[in-house]
Order: sequence, then C-alpha cells, then structure tokens
Amino acid sequence: MTSNQVLAPTLPFMGQLPGPMVPGCRIRLKAKINRPNGDLRLHLQSGASLNPMDNVPLHLTFLPATREVIWNSYAAGRWGQEVRTPNSPINFEEDFELALSAHPQGFNLEINNEPPTSFNNQSPQDRITHIFLTGGAVVQSITYDNWSVTPSIPKEIMPSAPAFAPSPVPVPFQIPAWPHTGHVQFFGPPPPMLYSPQQPAFNPAMMMGPQQPLLGEVYVLN
Repeated sequence: MTSNQVLAPTLPFMGQLPGPMVPGCRIRLKAKINRPNGDLRLHLQSGASLNPMDNVPLHLTFLPATREVIWNSYAAGRWGQEVRTPNSPINFEEDFELALSAHPQGFNLEINNEPPTSFNNQSPQDRITHIFLTGGAVVQSITYDNWSVTPSIPKEIMPSAPAFAPSPVPVPFQIPAWPHTGHVQFFGPPPPMLYSPQQPAFNPAMMMGPQQPLLGEVYVLN
C-alpha cells in the first residue's frame, strides 16, 4: 500500500480516489480558510455527479466562525441526521491539517493531530469513489494513504468539463433541502454554552457561493 498526492487543487475540486475506500484508508488534507466567515466543505461521494447529487456517505463542513464541524450523509435523495462537534481547533488564516480515515463502523477525523472524533455511518464505504471540496479555503495538498490500488495521481474532474481541463470551471448545482437536526459530539472538553442566538446557521444551499438560493428550513440544536 502506498500514497498518492494532489498538490494545490483549485476549488471547487472533484477528484477520483485511487481505489475503493475501505477500513485503513486515510485522506490527509492541508489547507487554510482565507475568507472572512468562510468555511471548507468536503464530500466523500459514490460518484462524481452534483446535479442530481450522488450518494454522499460522508459530508463535512468546517466552520471557524462558530468553531464547529458539521457531519452528515446523503442517500436516496435525503440528508441524514446531522451531528455538530464544537471546539474545533480550526481558525481563520491559519494552516491546519485533517486526517480522515475509514473504520468498520464509519469514519475518524483528526485535526492538527488532536484526539480523533468518530462518525458512525452504515453506508457502504467501498462504494465511495470521489472526493469533492469547495468553500472559502485554499488547499495546499490532498494525500491518499494506504490504498491497495494506486494508479496515477487522480485528475481534477469537473462535471461538464474535460477531465484534463487546465483550469476547472465551477458548475452551478442545487443542494437538496437540508434540515439541521441531530445530536452533539465534542472536540475536547465542552464549552459552557454550545450555541447562542447570534451564531449563524449553515445551509448547504450556499455550497457554491452566495448567489445560490437557500433551500429548506434550518433547525439548530439547543
């Protein structure tokens, strides 16, 4: 088993994984969120389609403004139960490193080598074929570790664009309505208050930028 690496991908980025994602496989990502009130959104998808969207066994949104990570999944046209993990160590304009690995019950996430947080998911991991990244961030590198199948470095793949396009073009699409419900897990000790009325609620309809309409209602767990 070896590693593959993609350097400085342009966001939004759709990349094919080196092979099926099975327990033991790991994705490492180095990035920095560089926009005020920006975020980074990551999909592990069962296909490269965004409209209609293929199944997403794992969705992650990293929100420095509220120090949260949002976890969810998408299957058969519906979002699953959202989980929010507070106390994320990611800050604006600071480099950070993620390590996302598969285990038999779901996924583990490490941020800056801190203790991992787990997300349990029953979706078949071996059907995950692509990673999708978007948001107000700069990604320095994506590294794929411990894949048993390792062809040449994955190419950027954008729907409606040639596979070898030198400058990928963002493709507008609509994200299905996503109610925000679920329970809370923690990065480290919980803060005295997880949420306040002033904190903005996130809606994934904003995935491709502020011009997209908000879809559905948003519910924030108190």
